Amino acid sequence: MLDSSLSQKLSISQTQRKAMHSCDMTYIYPTYIRVEHQPKTTFSKKYTLYLYREGFIDSEELVGVPVLFIPGQAGSYKQVRSLASESSKYSHTQKNVQDLDWFTLDLNEELTAFSGQHVLDQANYANTAIQTILNLYHGRVDSVIIVGHSMGGIVARTLMMLPNYVPNSVRTILTLATPHTSAPVLLDPVIYRLYQDLSRFWGPSQFTKEGKLRNVTLVSIAGGSLDNIVHSDSTGVHSIVPESHGFAIFSTSIPFVWTESDHMAILWCNQLVKRLAATLVNIHDHAMSVHGRMDILKQHLLETKSSSLITHHSLSMPQHVQVIDMTGNNSHLFFTNTNQPRLTVVKYSENLKLLTDIPEESDHKWLLVSCKKVMDDWSCQPLNNASVTILPSASSPTGSYRYFTPSSSEPIEYVGILEQAKITLQDNNASFFIIYNDEATVHWSSTWDIVMRRKDPLLIAKKYVSRHVFPQLRSSLFAYDLHLKSSKPGAGLIPLMVRQTVNGQEPKYYRQIKENESVRITFHQATGAGEGLAFSFYTDNQAMELVMRFDWYATLGRCLLRYGSVMLNFMYVCTLIILITQCSTYVHIGSRKFVSYKAALLSLLCKIASIDYDKLSTLIQRDNQGCVLWK
Repeated sequence: MLDSSLSQKLSISQTQRKAMHSCDMTYIYPTYIRVEHQPKTTFSKKYTLYLYREGFIDSEELVGVPVLFIPGQAGSYKQVRSLASESSKYSHTQKNVQDLDWFTLDLNEELTAFSGQHVLDQANYANTAIQTILNLYHGRVDSVIIVGHSMGGIVARTLMMLPNYVPNSVRTILTLATPHTSAPVLLDPVIYRLYQDLSRFWGPSQFTKEGKLRNVTLVSIAGGSLDNIVHSDSTGVHSIVPESHGFAIFSTSIPFVWTESDHMAILWCNQLVKRLAATLVNIHDHAMSVHGRMDILKQHLLETKSSSLITHHSLSMPQHVQVIDMTGNNSHLFFTNTNQPRLTVVKYSENLKLLTDIPEESDHKWLLVSCKKVMDDWSCQPLNNASVTILPSASSPTGSYRYFTPSSSEPIEYVGILEQAKITLQDNNASFFIIYNDEATVHWSSTWDIVMRRKDPLLIAKKYVSRHVFPQLRSSLFAYDLHLKSSKPGAGLIPLMVRQTVNGQEPKYYRQIKENESVRITFHQATGAGEGLAFSFYTDNQAMELVMRFDWYATLGRCLLRYGSVMLNFMYVCTLIILITQCSTYVHIGSRKFVSYKAALLSLLCKIASIDYDKLSTLIQRDNQGCVLWK
């Protein structure tokens, strides 16, 4: 079975091409088994619990960790298939990992975004389903992992507030495109009060040692700008859970995913579901501590990690040391094409970074070291405090780069790269290192400057890596168009790749950009103070000219997505007020017929302007048929 979206766009412009997702399909063989012998409750008559089994792989026996999938607005219980299928495939190909037993709720595809009572009913039934699931294991497990899509994530948070919730029966919640901070549509007073109750319940006091949520971890994943159902600004959880218990992340910044996904594609995008499956399977111990679960979640979902990726081994100092002089030069490239041990050192600076395409499995062949020079002798020690960030490869669709940021509690004089064996890639090409200073060029262009085209083109000098920041570009309502006007061809090592961040958050990558090609720049509201919109350009040591323009079409779309429901509510309220005004005018003027919509609107405006009814009556006359005319 091919799990894909039901519709595709027939054509896209050059400015849209780089913003479109490139999700792969997920192939599955689904089987759904209805779980019988559930407690008879009011909600068990309209909701159903199913067990998912992957064809040709899973048996009906429950041997793993239970996971409960909760669908969202008008969602089907069958939407669990991609995640469940990939987790089964992953657990059967890996060693020392436990299977996941996926359960899913059939909630009759209710419209939970429009009815808070539906959310409460589903949360009530979800608690009953969790107790049923735990009873199937006969005491072997005491908690369930929950994966919620869209409003299903709100159901997952709500169930903990209800009286029938069993304490500690849920310890890990993973939400996909869930509007945590605000309801998508506020047409129901119940859902308004529900969000208020959630805000109060999920407070800091609940995550203390005595709090009800002290053992709960919550991770929220957003699809980005392609999600036109739930605005990704509402998926943040920084105001809901402390950093020790959860985080929010965009699919564009998850290692080896690096792509946006729309509201439905986030459930079947193969790159993403594979990564999520590996993450959940590795939370193999249902009794794992919060710290242990957070370590696994960060290890699989965050792009920046600690230096634990660097293998620790004994040093074998070479006789010759190559010293790189970075004076007047931003970056330096060299290849790992030697069969002999080699030490390359560079003077340390706070902005120093190291970019390489060496895969993790070859980390035992090289080491990042901190060196000192005494007379003509060099002494080096492993640099264990470096952080590593995983980036997509600029030239390979499946490869990756990594850049290291060295740091140490002790003073560092030189940073060295110690190669102890020859390092080659799978295609037998030599790996490369690029050492560069990550100093930013600041551009004080405002959105108005870009609209009026007051600024000159963005000139990128001949560098392998350069960073440009725009401190005044912070509003997520606006969209821009980044256009490559001209470039001089390089050596073919690194095709142009752009890394976009806002306040250091929401990394987004645009790869293999060609001349006269554009990318659409969109981002979401970042928390805290920072540098604003920033771009890192990875080039083949070539000079380029880039122009940033204001994207009116995309900006209008983002405004409608953000405030569309508010505009609907506003027009609804205005219509009610005008109806009341028509009734009021009917009484005061003495006519036995209602005035027109235009006249009622004028009457309302006059009330706002404090014009009395005597003056208002002179503005309205009635013809022989009783129709209201304007003088």
